[in-house]
Amino acid sequence: MKRSFIEENSDNNSLLIESNYGKNVNEIGLITSLKAEIKNCINQSTCDLKLLSEFNALVREHSSIACQIIFQVMADLHFNREAALEHWIKIHQHSISLNELLGRPLPLLAIICDYFSNQNNNLLNNPKLTSQEHFDSLVNHSSLDRLTGLFNRNCLNDTLTHLLALAQRAGIELSFLFLDLDDFKSINDTYGHQIGDSILHKLGPLLLSIIRQSDIALRYGGEEFIILMPNTNGKDALLLSNRIRLKVKNISLIEKGIKLNISVSGGLAVYPTHAKTVDELIYSADSALYRAKAAGKNNIKVFKRDNRHYLRAPLIKK
Repeated sequence: MKRSFIEENSDNNSLLIESNYGKNVNEIGLITSLKAEIKNCINQSTCDLKLLSEFNALVREHSSIACQIIFQVMADLHFNREAALEHWIKIHQHSISLNELLGRPLPLLAIICDYFSNQNNNLLNNPKLTSQEHFDSLVNHSSLDRLTGLFNRNCLNDTLTHLLALAQRAGIELSFLFLDLDDFKSINDTYGHQIGDSILHKLGPLLLSIIRQSDIALRYGGEEFIILMPNTNGKDALLLSNRIRLKVKNISLIEKGIKLNISVSGGLAVYPTHAKTVDELIYSADSALYRAKAAGKNNIKVFKRDNRHYLRAPLIKK
């Protein structure tokens, strides 16, 4: 029996509806999955460098839809997919410009806010870039130390792991300098923590002015600092380390009318000469630092195999 045109057309429409329905279901599943993955990246990341890298990986895999959802989750901003991709590309370029201008990477949220406030003023009709709760969470997970302006301890493991992997693949060296302000406890006890904080506040920019553009400076905690020197052998790293030491020693700080002279001691370890892993590199530099302290302070010591008895408690929590 021959089927009518209406019956055949109805079947075709049903197939089209089913096809579109399937596409919509798949897209909804992808959106839900991406939102969960982006939120997980934000919550789990301890370093903005790693967060940006993870987001870029999502964009490479899912293109504009990933950009669209990143803006929704991070800043409550809603764009069509074409506009979202265009903004993401411009934000990436903006981040490079800002990082070169300031001499250090900035948190991703700060880059996004700066881009939309300075580059796209017409978007500020909606002032809600992010919720207060979300903003506080991002600040708490920030990779920057507010007192010194350097990267903080949260960023160390991810950054060092990344640099070490690059060194291993490229067959190059990676130098790790552990610095400690000499007699800093005495300064705090004698003059107060406010002056101690002021010294740390000034030391951050000083370190950034001495190191090279390729180096990374971090505040490990208290009066301890770390300098990561990619593609740098032990000889060159020792020269830079002593340059830092002498620069610090030769400055005089005036705090509330009090003239203070400070000094630093440092321990240096180099991949692959002294260590093969992240833990070994940190332990080796820490051990050399304690040898420098024991030798009278205001000096830099390179790790030696007999340094092991200087090791303190493990530095990375497992």
